[in-house]
Amino acid sequence: MKKKVISVILAFAFCVSLSAPAFTGGPEQPSVWAVEKVNAAINVKIVPSSLQSEYKQAITRAEFCALAVALYETVTGSSIAKRQTFTDTNDINVEKAAAIGVVNGLGNSRFDPNAGLTREQAATMLSRLAYAAGKTLPEQGATFADNGSVSSWAFKSVGQMQGSGIMEGTGNNSFSPKGPYTREQSIVSIMRLYDYVKTAAIPVTEVRVSTAEEFINALSSNTKILLNPGIYNFSSLAGADKNKQIYWGKVFDGYELFLDGIHNLTIEGAGKDPSTLIVSPRYAFVMKFINSTDINIINIKAGHTEEGYCEGGVFAFYSCSDIKIDNTHMYGCGTEGLQLYGVRNMTVTNSEIYECTYYIMTVEDCENIFFDNCLFRDNEMFDLVNIYNTSNLSINKSEFRNNNSKTPFGSRYAMFSVSSSENISVTNTKFINNTAFVLNDADDIKFENNTFVNNDFTNMHYPQQTYPQADILSNDELSAYGIRLYMTIEDVVLLNGNPLSKHIGQFKKHYPFFGSQQDIYDYGNYSVIFNEGTVIAISIKDKGFTTSRGVKIGDNNDTVMQKYGYTELNEFWRYLSYAVPYKDEAFITSCISFTLDDENKVVEIMIVETGY
Repeated sequence: MKKKVISVILAFAFCVSLSAPAFTGGPEQPSVWAVEKVNAAINVKIVPSSLQSEYKQAITRAEFCALAVALYETVTGSSIAKRQTFTDTNDINVEKAAAIGVVNGLGNSRFDPNAGLTREQAATMLSRLAYAAGKTLPEQGATFADNGSVSSWAFKSVGQMQGSGIMEGTGNNSFSPKGPYTREQSIVSIMRLYDYVKTAAIPVTEVRVSTAEEFINALSSNTKILLNPGIYNFSSLAGADKNKQIYWGKVFDGYELFLDGIHNLTIEGAGKDPSTLIVSPRYAFVMKFINSTDINIINIKAGHTEEGYCEGGVFAFYSCSDIKIDNTHMYGCGTEGLQLYGVRNMTVTNSEIYECTYYIMTVEDCENIFFDNCLFRDNEMFDLVNIYNTSNLSINKSEFRNNNSKTPFGSRYAMFSVSSSENISVTNTKFINNTAFVLNDADDIKFENNTFVNNDFTNMHYPQQTYPQADILSNDELSAYGIRLYMTIEDVVLLNGNPLSKHIGQFKKHYPFFGSQQDIYDYGNYSVIFNEGTVIAISIKDKGFTTSRGVKIGDNNDTVMQKYGYTELNEFWRYLSYAVPYKDEAFITSCISFTLDDENKVVEIMIVETGY
């Protein structure tokens, strides 16, 4: 049984403060170097009583969550209402810490609460805790002698810990990333983070603007910009960089605005209706933020002066954190309303993305992205919501209406394309009059308590298949068969020496291909697929045929993967397309598909028009 040591001090000729316990350095007490910070942490009530003993013992994942939650709720003054549950623990602090993104599970809804914490894991959790508590940590590369031992996913956080002084090394300029982290070390670093978060805030300058030029000039860190009602087209100001943080980048038909390393900036429409930010170049984003934190966009309408193409989105955020968008309208701009890469802690509320011609949004390498009470309407073409390598993204109490993923090149696209991600959810959301081949193309997303009305989904769910990008075959490589893409039906008939009437009666079949009825002619060792009398695909069954990547009839699944240069199936996921209902196991990429038999061997190779 554990013993709690209580030191009682009697004061005779002098006064002793009883605000903190007195430690003597025993086995259940903190080391001399830790006493001051441990005392301070107990005094500000961020150390649960269960952790006020056996200080030199290695801390567990669940125990660290208790410290993290205590700090967060103390410095923010509010209790964490959200919960993320796991199958192997019902610890409320674990559920709270996971809900704010401080910790992640281990997959399969497991957390392993009693596992020990390594130093690099502690660094990562402390970094996430700082962001969750609203504090920016310095971006600094770690300079420890054992940097090479730090895991890639923890390297940035270790540098932040070193730069901020929240964690220190273990001696001889080493960090010992895989070493254990003790209770006293955890309490000391939590207290240092408490002090860091509670430092005096930098004053914010409030600026009211009425013109595009005034708006550009006001852009700066620690600034709140209030835009008087009106339209702000700042494209005419492009070309002259304001400084190293506010500058213009060249695109195909003009310039786009970059904000790099900006912190604590609010852009807010000052009127009852949103103020409008627009740009003229069709290839430009309205604004791109890089390495920025604490960005707030409120009561704004943003888009382009005319419909855009290719790269022209609304807002892009790269390597940013603590982003809030509220009551903002992002509209038809060529690609998407939001493009997020490496973003942490973003909340979008009471906003809409509408009339975008390619996609709704792209979210990659992000964590803690939340949409609440948002509308996504009248967007079109390709996979509409793209989520890759992301954790903790939720869409709640929102609506998807009149979106259509079909394109002139085909219809096999999803409302949600998700891969290599965890804790992705859509809850309490309405889907009305949407069209897509599938609702979601993978198992990495959870739908719960949603409403579906008059949608056209070929499949509600169609798991994405594990096949790689296609290799491109030239017409010359098909010359042995005499068939070329884009040949007319008359040319194919003459090539095979049959009168047209007999040819159609003997060989013609119908089947759905790329969303509409196509014609297929079977010649034994190959088949030809026509669309309105033109060859769009050739299915090779000849065992002598080999693709430019070396794939041939008879190869199995693993062999095909290796010929594309991969050893892990998970590495394929972001390059894949969807299964074609030509046979039970047909997997199509951009211009090649492989049909497998029950033994997972290639029995047919389809060469497809590269526009698909």
